[in-house]
Amino acid sequence: MSLEREQLRVNKTNLEFQIRKLKANIESLCTVIRSNLYPALNGVENMKVPEAVEQMDELVQLWTALQVALSDLGRVNGELL
Repeated sequence: MSLEREQLRVNKTNLEFQIRKLKANIESLCTVIRSNLYPALNGVENMKVPEAVEQMDELVQLWTALQVALSDLGRVNGELL
């Protein structure tokens, strides 16, 4: 096996790990955002909107990183064919 092909396999493994981690972080963050915006817990007037806004900013960053990683994984998979 060539050195380049082996490096692609390592990159693929790293990307798959990164994608799993990003997905788990996104799912956890969505749960927190959902609870902060759930009016049945404390009423509409007590929803944690400022916190949710900050968390949404973080969610956008994680989601963007996920899209990049998925794109990179697609490229690596294409090169391994």
